[in-house]
Amino acid sequence: MTQSVAELKPPSLLQLFLLFAAVIFFCCILGIATRHLTFLASFWPANSILLGLLIRFPQTRHPISFVGAIVGYLLADSSQDTPFLLNLCLTFANVLYVITTLVLYIRFNALIRSMHHGYFYLFLFSFCCVGALSSSLFAALTLPYFNTKYTLGSFWTDLSYWFTAEIQNALLLLPAIISMPNLIEFKQQLKEIKTQTVQESLPLFAVIFSIIIGYYDAGPGSLLYPIAALIWCALRYRHFSVTIITSLSCAFIIYHVSQKYLLLYPDQYLNNTISIRLGLIMMTIAPLTVSSINMVRSKLIQELQHIIAHDELTSSLTRRQLIQSIQILQ
Repeated sequence: MTQSVAELKPPSLLQLFLLFAAVIFFCCILGIATRHLTFLASFWPANSILLGLLIRFPQTRHPISFVGAIVGYLLADSSQDTPFLLNLCLTFANVLYVITTLVLYIRFNALIRSMHHGYFYLFLFSFCCVGALSSSLFAALTLPYFNTKYTLGSFWTDLSYWFTAEIQNALLLLPAIISMPNLIEFKQQLKEIKTQTVQESLPLFAVIFSIIIGYYDAGPGSLLYPIAALIWCALRYRHFSVTIITSLSCAFIIYHVSQKYLLLYPDQYLNNTISIRLGLIMMTIAPLTVSSINMVRSKLIQELQHIIAHDELTSSLTRRQLIQSIQILQ
């Protein structure tokens, strides 16, 4: 049985602190590597991974986890010679997003799951929007007071760029972290992937083909080429597989399209980047929601089949189901 937070002993708390400090430090360094020109990081995984871990593993929701994460944030930017006050400001904005979203998730999680309609991601990303809005508002209001290259020229530009970056990272990372199966289920899914027939692999091939076509098409419509193939995957594959395929597809599209527009229209890069992110956010929600609804539907069908085939009191096969089973065996 998983040890509860209240039962954690001092050595376990130390391990929790070191774990979150190390994970966030590594994620921040990865994000810092994507900073270019005078912009903030184009990909900042630290916040979404921290939020995903706290959602996926409730036993880690302890103040020491946040202390470790804050240390990881501060150390990462300190290694880049970021001024201490600016470092504190950026760290507070990052943690504000995580705490706001997590509080909303904990407050409404039971209500969302009781609805049983598969709309979990729509609500989760709504919470992320509230968290991202609080974080981006704080950053857009405070960053101009620092002599920093990270302010982008106007309040609305700073707000939009930070907000869309948070939601983009949440869409790319949170679904995979939250739906990640345990080791036994993961091995089972790997076996299923290895034994897939060509026909079963067609949705994945369709995604790859649509991305390739979009890569060579310079038109703005190329952004949406993979949407039909991704929905096909959502209807055919396990939910975790869909989250991975969707994340990788959207990450490639974001990188490719953003770089293309940076080269073609360097003066309009910020506005184009914000627009691309918003488009990808809308596109990503569709297959994830379809997959979530399909997963709930499959579970309900299995429960219904079990109820029809088994007696309510004894859990033994009903007479009709027993006869059908015998006929199949014959």
